[in-house]
Amino acid sequence: MKSPLLLVSVLAATLFSVQIPSAEARHFSGQSYLYGRVTLTTGNCMPSPQPDPSCITRPVSRTIFIRKLTASTQQPSRLVAVTRSNRNGFYSVRLPRGTYSVFVRDRDTQYCKLTDQGNLCPVTVKRGATRYDISIDHSAR
Repeated sequence: MKSPLLLVSVLAATLFSVQIPSAEARHFSGQSYLYGRVTLTTGNCMPSPQPDPSCITRPVSRTIFIRKLTASTQQPSRLVAVTRSNRNGFYSVRLPRGTYSVFVRDRDTQYCKLTDQGNLCPVTVKRGATRYDISIDHSAR
């Protein structure tokens, strides 16, 4: 009776102690990538007891600009890379490790809605895959 229980315990301990890298980690192994999803929110998204069905968030295809870190008090910094999200909103771009500002083209302008410690849309790319989702908001709030 002890043998099957011991075997199951050893097997369980072995299975749970092995680290299996995720598909993302295997894909980006040894390199630095920035990836994520671009979404657009439109419609009436005002808080109310009955949510308005016109409030919709959906993935969009947009051009994404990665620049040297840009302070909110300066013009956009030097362009490092340009990529485009697909129709499902997904994008990825290989970059050296470092801190960047990420902008997205929307209505013929480079859009950024986040400021952190005086910098526009900062993201720090580390070794491997760094996720950065971009939200464009045209809704009434």
